[in-house]
Amino acid sequence: VRAPVTVSLEPSGFQLRLAGPAAPQAQVQAFKAWGIIDTGADQFWSTYLRKGEGIVVANIDTGVDATHPALAASYRCAGGDLSDPACWSDPTGACKGTACDDHGHGTHTMGTMVADVSNGSTVPYTVGMAPGAQWIACKACTKDGICTDFDLLDCAEWILAPNGDSAERPHVVNNSWGDEKGGDSWFAAAVTAWRAAGIFPAFSAGNYSGCNTLSSPGDYQESFSSAAHNSLRTIASFSSKGASLFGHDPYTKPNISAPGVDILSTFPGGWGYMQGTSMASPHSAGAVALLWSCAPLLIGQIDDTFELLQSSADPAPEGSCDTPPDEEGNYTYGYGYLNVLAAGGSVCQLGQLQGVVSDAVSGLPLEGVSIRLTDDYHNTFTTSTIGEGNYTILLPQGSYTLQASISNYLPKTIMGVSLAGDEVKLLNIQLDLAQLFFIPLITNSAP
Repeated sequence: VRAPVTVSLEPSGFQLRLAGPAAPQAQVQAFKAWGIIDTGADQFWSTYLRKGEGIVVANIDTGVDATHPALAASYRCAGGDLSDPACWSDPTGACKGTACDDHGHGTHTMGTMVADVSNGSTVPYTVGMAPGAQWIACKACTKDGICTDFDLLDCAEWILAPNGDSAERPHVVNNSWGDEKGGDSWFAAAVTAWRAAGIFPAFSAGNYSGCNTLSSPGDYQESFSSAAHNSLRTIASFSSKGASLFGHDPYTKPNISAPGVDILSTFPGGWGYMQGTSMASPHSAGAVALLWSCAPLLIGQIDDTFELLQSSADPAPEGSCDTPPDEEGNYTYGYGYLNVLAAGGSVCQLGQLQGVVSDAVSGLPLEGVSIRLTDDYHNTFTTSTIGEGNYTILLPQGSYTLQASISNYLPKTIMGVSLAGDEVKLLNIQLDLAQLFFIPLITNSAP
């Protein structure tokens, strides 16, 4: 038996600034959110060729605008019913069964995790950490930013088995909310159950400033909590700090510091800026989606992922609230600044596919053959053969359909080309000359 618990969003009393007019598509790079650069996410995409494909993230928040042009395509039930219980739940009843967001906070945090710019000029900002991932959501918080324990626990159970099916559960769940007083274990069983199911539990640290102000459940040892810093990498004035009332063994709290000031992301009907540890936590959650996408063996390994994020963090100042007895990090920045690019360097490996393309009859090498590989997530990777018919291409581990084509030859498709990380695979290809059919030219000749 316990007293009812009511918690608030992180931040409470957040500041929202709507973004200005959409920029022309040609200027998209000028409007890349600073948090994407600060965490190394954009470099991760180009280095490891993964953007979260194959990973499903969730949030427990105020809902999500599933029709937003940067979020609609990555909704796991895209093209289907927005009330599908495998992708959407709303114990508050406010959305009347259909995915919505009557506040804006949930749409903003989801955008930081997965907003996608691949659908052209309608999406003028690059803000999502893992734009290749999919999302589902549970609404537990009202339009006033209040979340009751009954609705939060209802969502916690739904996360474990959306629509009653554990196979539908997400890989990562972001929670940008917390209990002001800290040290409250009322949600501990839910976090423990998520971890047992292989779901990564990301939480905001809290927005109560000062030392010893971490909110629950972010202060649990079982949760991964994110403090917030600004674009100069100075801790935000509002960011809660440790120590945790649940101790420092095995992890210092907060775990890490992530971008949380003037964060541009999706907002119902448009775009907006918010600040708070609410905005920091989805950066960490999106980083997990990237890492689990490029390193499938890491999926569900919660402690290993904690350790990876912490050990790869950029060093941070000492802060204002001392350090734990083991001197692992500090109570202001945790283990340091989130750096997903550095984390990827430890676990993400690219394989190499190489070979020679030749004429099937003569055996002569063919120069200029187009090689196109498509993975299970419809990502494409291309190269072409050079002088001696050679080709080589770096690819994320996975399974591919290969297509080889050049004029005057029949195109060739090879399915099920598998490649492991750090593998060098040889695949030679022979192309058949196309049959050329000629219609004889008939002319009248003089007698």
